[in-house]
Amino acid sequence: MAEHDRHHRLSLGCEALASLAGLIDGATRSDSEPVQAALLSLAHRLLAPEALAVLTIAEDGGLDLGLIRPPEQAGRLQALADLAVAEGHMAWALQNPQPLFTVIDHRHVLLCAIATRNAAFGVLLAVLGRGSPEGRSDPLVDLLVVALHTTAFSLENRSLLDQRTRQADLLERQVEERTRELVVAREAAEAASRAKSSFLANMSHEIRTPMNGVLGMTRLLLASPLDRDQRHLATTIEHSGTTLLALLNDILDHSKIESGRLELESIPLDLRAALHDACAPFRPSIAGGALELVLQVAPEVPRLLLGDPIRLRQIAANLVGNAMKFTRRGAVVVSAVAGMGRLELAVADSGPGIPPDRLARLGEPFTQADSSTAREHGGTGLGLSICKRLAEAMGGSLAIRSEVGKGSTFSVSIPLLPVAGPATEAAPLLLAGQRVLVVDDQPSAAKALAWQLERLGALVTIATDAASALGEALAAPPALVVADLLLADMDGAALAGALAAEPATATCPVLLTAPSAADREAVPGRRVLLKPLRDDEFEEDIRLALGMPQKAGAAAPKDQPLRGRVLLAEDNPVNRELTVRMLALLGIDQVVCATDGREAVRHFHAGGFDLVLMDCLMPDTDGYAATAAIRASEAATRGRRIPIIALTANALAGDREQCLLAGMDDHLAKPFDENALRTVLARWLSPAGS
Repeated sequence: MAEHDRHHRLSLGCEALASLAGLIDGATRSDSEPVQAALLSLAHRLLAPEALAVLTIAEDGGLDLGLIRPPEQAGRLQALADLAVAEGHMAWALQNPQPLFTVIDHRHVLLCAIATRNAAFGVLLAVLGRGSPEGRSDPLVDLLVVALHTTAFSLENRSLLDQRTRQADLLERQVEERTRELVVAREAAEAASRAKSSFLANMSHEIRTPMNGVLGMTRLLLASPLDRDQRHLATTIEHSGTTLLALLNDILDHSKIESGRLELESIPLDLRAALHDACAPFRPSIAGGALELVLQVAPEVPRLLLGDPIRLRQIAANLVGNAMKFTRRGAVVVSAVAGMGRLELAVADSGPGIPPDRLARLGEPFTQADSSTAREHGGTGLGLSICKRLAEAMGGSLAIRSEVGKGSTFSVSIPLLPVAGPATEAAPLLLAGQRVLVVDDQPSAAKALAWQLERLGALVTIATDAASALGEALAAPPALVVADLLLADMDGAALAGALAAEPATATCPVLLTAPSAADREAVPGRRVLLKPLRDDEFEEDIRLALGMPQKAGAAAPKDQPLRGRVLLAEDNPVNRELTVRMLALLGIDQVVCATDGREAVRHFHAGGFDLVLMDCLMPDTDGYAATAAIRASEAATRGRRIPIIALTANALAGDREQCLLAGMDDHLAKPFDENALRTVLARWLSPAGS
């Protein structure tokens, strides 16, 4: 081949290669005809062959005849390709990067693979002529091999890109499908949650409405003259109703916690008052001196804390109730101490204790230490679970320590958030520097009294029996003696008499305490304080005993009657009668009743009311609609806003907020008693005679 002709072919080949480079970037295996055509053009310019063909690899691994040049050589080229396959030339060409010059059917043939190490796309078959290169070392052949390999690499990259694109499209479709499934599942879960909340609200209303009548009428019955047997029967009804109500509250609270609907308040609360309120319902369970309920609040615990008073009382009440249920003798001690920025609330009992193998399961829903059908103590097993979840919601934890035969201690640790401001400033101490003698043979009870007195500034001495108390008092007469009524060697009343008989202590005042109302009634004609002692009541008793004036701003007596004309909207006849009777006990005898919201609005328009008690769920027109109508009427006439108190039996999270948003001013959950009704009404009505 002349050198001039070779240079011309190289020049033409470079032009064809440049054209090929622009095509292979967008080429795909399924649409490779433009690339094949460009390869044939390049090979024709470089090799000057008699015939050319591109053989492509089919999906089944065979070879298909692609583009050919000239077209009329198709049969001849197919025959040569078949012989190349049969004689093994084609397999060698596909496995080696170098071109193969060989003779097939008396024809000089060039086979060169369009392949990479990882993928094969086809083979270039050229029937060489007289002017064609004769070996691998020819630059024209080198240029062709480079072009074929470059094409193969580009096709491979394009194939990988297509594969990744398909995978991305598949993943996107899967994500979209999964998202649709999640949306459907979320909507189904939300619908189930709404159905559950609706069911809980309806169940709460349907159970609490008759429970309000049962408990309310029973308490009114207990306030009336009864003989011993009748009082026992009425007390049993009240206890059973209260137990049923506690069970309902546990189930509702568990459901609210599980559904994430539990909401906590953060408002100032009096910790000692909250703990005392939690202990108060269990006083009737104590009688005969075998068991004592003790409340110890360390002096360093601030009086006011930030938190949720209802939930804190609930934790304490659940723990105390659990301890009281399993303790026959000794003491149930409720203690609160502060340190390291945390409040430690503990309830310790002297009950049977819990075996180690059952200890780890406590705190799980519906789990009890004794779950056998022959167990002595009932319950749902929800109380401790609720305490644990409430403590965690407050940023704390619940811990349990127990020893079989010695008792158990349940403790809750939560962040201590004292209230800062003028309300927490120290007041003058009632007993600053005065000596007080505490006489109690129950060490935990003596410690509780000592802490209460030390907060008042007293210098406290403790005696564990009457004999040592007499010796202490005669040696250094105290300003005050606080003695337990049920001392082992001499009861408290006898000790008070012995002190009065001694000249040195004749004028020393003695306050007697007792663990139960039954014990207190054993000393008629003498005031006996019921333990655990409430701080404000204890202070007033100390003032009376020492002849001090009543504390400025002291609350009016709880039995002071209220005044006002009340509109009561209540569709349930039992609850209507009960509320009217309770209002009469509070001094309110001007009550107009309505059986539905429409009637309530009609009565309201007649005027003259100081307060409205509005049941929320009534037929025809409910309490929310009636309230809206009343508020619209007040706005239209620019009349005085009359307080509307919501009466609801739902008691679910958000009920109070819903009532306030509807235009009501306060909220009272059923079942309620006389004290709860008085507390709410006292915020809106004036005492009689004021």
